[in-house]
Amino acid sequence: MERPAARDAGWSSGVPRGRRRRQGREKMPPGPVLLSEDAPHAKVARASWARFIKKVFAADPLECPDCGGAMRIVAFIEDRRVVRAILVHLSLWDEARPPPALPGAPRAPAELEYLPWVE
Repeated sequence: MERPAARDAGWSSGVPRGRRRRQGREKMPPGPVLLSEDAPHAKVARASWARFIKKVFAADPLECPDCGGAMRIVAFIEDRRVVRAILVHLSLWDEARPPPALPGAPRAPAELEYLPWVE
């Protein structure tokens, strides 16, 4: 049985894009493409995350849960120490606990005794 020929998915599919690059008609940017604040698509990219969160979780992340008013992002805090300090201050920090034992799993002994190996 003969395999059907692969269909061309259009201008942006991988095969035509690779052909254009090999022929020198399309240049590939070196490294990742960075979004700058003044890029024409930057505003759309910034707004799309909220739309996707709203679609997936059926909750608007930019809507105040108390009054229903519009919220905006003031800053992103990425430093782990600062995030921990803020959560501890708000009594929202939960110390890591070991996961609960599975039912039927053997229990670890209360104390381990060290016995040196003697030959």
